[in-house]
Amino acid sequence: ESMGCSSPLQRVQQDSGPVVNQTEKLCYSWNTVNENRAEYPLTSIGSTVQSRVKSAVDSGPLAAEIKVSGRVKGTTTIANPQPLVAVSLRPTIDIITITANQHVTRTLAGSSLQGIGFKTFFMVPNNGATTFVLHWGESPANLDFYLLPVGVTSLAGSSVSDWYHQNGGNASTHVQGEQQYLYYDVNPAGNCPCDLAANLPTGFSPTLTLDRAEQDHGAPSASRDNGPETISVRQMLPGLYRLYVNAFPPFTTGQFAGSSSAVFGGPVDVEIFLGSGAGGTTALRETVQFNNPGGAWQYIGYLTVSNSTNCDGVLQQDSPPGSVLCHSWTTVNQPVASYPMT
Repeated sequence: ESMGCSSPLQRVQQDSGPVVNQTEKLCYSWNTVNENRAEYPLTSIGSTVQSRVKSAVDSGPLAAEIKVSGRVKGTTTIANPQPLVAVSLRPTIDIITITANQHVTRTLAGSSLQGIGFKTFFMVPNNGATTFVLHWGESPANLDFYLLPVGVTSLAGSSVSDWYHQNGGNASTHVQGEQQYLYYDVNPAGNCPCDLAANLPTGFSPTLTLDRAEQDHGAPSASRDNGPETISVRQMLPGLYRLYVNAFPPFTTGQFAGSSSAVFGGPVDVEIFLGSGAGGTTALRETVQFNNPGGAWQYIGYLTVSNSTNCDGVLQQDSPPGSVLCHSWTTVNQPVASYPMT
């Protein structure tokens, strides 16, 4: 339908078939291209991507449906290891939609899969948590999130300047007797006792969790997911939380020695999901994209947690202690010359 169908090369078509109301008018317009093509054109725009679907939190396989421009092109199972599903698409025009039960629906342009033979789609749980997801390509091998509290005050009025790590089940607090304000590193490999969820004290709920870390990006393959780094926050105290991305310095020893550069190597996407609290919903608020080749730090933006009744974000229901606080997001997306705490 178009109200601007006025070109002499355009004409109005009435009664265009059963899907069009008899009184509707559709505009038919023509654009000339007139270019030489070296081969049959359909072979130049179609491609097949070997795909799987996993959780962005624990890397577990998900039963999901993959649609290409509204047509179901594949379904995945929870088998582990999960079999690859061949998804055919036209990268220049198709839209890919992935749905999985109790996860936020994921939609992306086919152009983001141009020239990619393997792709693992990572889904964020629709569980009410505010979540940040860091995506990047083949280089460098490792990128890291930094979430730094600024002007955050504990319930007793003392300053919270950093996060405290859970270590072997013993939670350290900022001030004795106050609420534990904690960074908790969940390592899926389970190779450190401080990184096991089972070691959390009974009834304890961490404030910030590193749900998924990734440190071996490279050429995509059936055995390499090039997955994201994911962090989630809950029960946040009022204040401002700055989010940074860092290109992790090269490893000097171990299995990843020499595999990581200390600078960004290509485009990076950071997804900002705001949640309404435990038992609530999570929704994609914004995707921040940058390409800062040669840089090592990027200031993505900041999460504001406030008592504001005029909330331009999401009201978080499980903020301490049983209060309702506003989670709102502001994008900065600027390169930073050095470690931001300095």
